[in-house]
Amino acid sequence: MLSERLLELRKERRLTQQEISKLLKMARTTYSGYENGTREPDNETLNKIADFLEVSVDYLLGRTDQKKQVLSEPSRALIDSLNLTDEEIMKNIRFEVDGIELEEDDVKRFIGLVRLERSMRKKRPLGHESE
Repeated sequence: MLSERLLELRKERRLTQQEISKLLKMARTTYSGYENGTREPDNETLNKIADFLEVSVDYLLGRTDQKKQVLSEPSRALIDSLNLTDEEIMKNIRFEVDGIELEEDDVKRFIGLVRLERSMRKKRPLGHESE
């Protein structure tokens, strides 16, 4: 699924493999390997590619068809205001989506997503160095 999504997203942006690999600061052969499925990026590289393509890692991996996972401002504010461990958050707060309580793994992903978005807000997006 990753290779298909990378190809689709690159073509949507009308970029060649050479252009996208240069923007991602990697060898064309490395990126080509990701796109044709003969190589898999490590987590850091996968995050870098997702950030650049402005999609979620879950979308790249085929875990969702929703390109972006955006949390509501109240959800972000809630997590930002809490200075609790993941375990304390899960123990003290009941997480529910569409009337269904989230399982522990879902809650951990939710918390991780909030923290990732928070850290991304502090950094400049890849590809905007000249701004």
